[in-house]
Amino acid sequence: MTNKRVVILHEGISASPREDQKDLLVEIESVRRNLQELDYQITELPLSLNLEEAAKGLSEVPPLFVFNLVETVADHGGLSFLACVLLERLQLRYTGNATTAMVITSNKLHTKKLLTRFQIPTPPWVSPPEDQHFTPGESYIIKPISEDGSLGLDQDSLMRPYGYGELKKRITLKTTAFQTGFFGEKYIAGREFNVSVLGQKRHPQILPVAEMLFQNYSEKNLVTILDYDSKWNKESFQYRHTIRQFDFPREDQTLLTEIRRMVLQCWFLFDLNGYARIDLRVDSQGRPWVIEINANPCLSPDSGFVMAAERADLSYRELISRIITALNEAPYE
Repeated sequence: MTNKRVVILHEGISASPREDQKDLLVEIESVRRNLQELDYQITELPLSLNLEEAAKGLSEVPPLFVFNLVETVADHGGLSFLACVLLERLQLRYTGNATTAMVITSNKLHTKKLLTRFQIPTPPWVSPPEDQHFTPGESYIIKPISEDGSLGLDQDSLMRPYGYGELKKRITLKTTAFQTGFFGEKYIAGREFNVSVLGQKRHPQILPVAEMLFQNYSEKNLVTILDYDSKWNKESFQYRHTIRQFDFPREDQTLLTEIRRMVLQCWFLFDLNGYARIDLRVDSQGRPWVIEINANPCLSPDSGFVMAAERADLSYRELISRIITALNEAPYE
């Protein structure tokens, strides 16, 4: 009998989950249901720091392939690559990106250093004790180094320090509060774009480009950033007034062409595979800057990636099928 067993590997969920963690439950259920409709038999397996326990669970199945939904391990985004390490050690095929891409992109500082080395524009940053990129009077966003989902981002994350010590103090306070590293990134005041990419390593398809619109933010004196409330707090002003749109006037076509070019540069530079999302800000001069590469974006039905796929006339089931087609073959290359 043909092996049709698939393991959905995901992070463990706490007894009192945050809103972003609750969304993981929706994501798991959506992927599970569509895999079943594709005639696969599903086993779900949480991943913790006990990799031997996970290895045992995977060996007992064993699966045809693993659908990797791990975005954090032990509630730390910087450890998400451990899923790939484990799966490659067990020589199991899996969806999404391989270990190297996950290691680099799960750390925003590693990502920015590589972008800079290959002359792909990314905003200057400050990460104590390094201060060589600090410019007095510039505005900085205080961001987590290794967390996605806008964890730790709020309306107080933007500051205009007039001395390096002031910036360093805010970074230290955030690091202490969230028990994870933070850094300062020069704030690009302008438009924000999310670009989803789907496909095999050498044959990526750029899905329709999305722009995030921050409607009426100025009326509330709010900073136009995708903070935690805008993504997860349904009762917040930000959540109700942050809109994703895919329609652009003719005068934006040159900008969109440049954005797509930069996105392809990122895809090949970071050796991405399967699916990924690249986020950019565009300044007042019309220059795009890469601010993040998400090598394992959310696949919940209302996520940006799924909405971009729908815009490209791909149903959720077709999207899952395309991701499976690009199964990571790293252990056998």
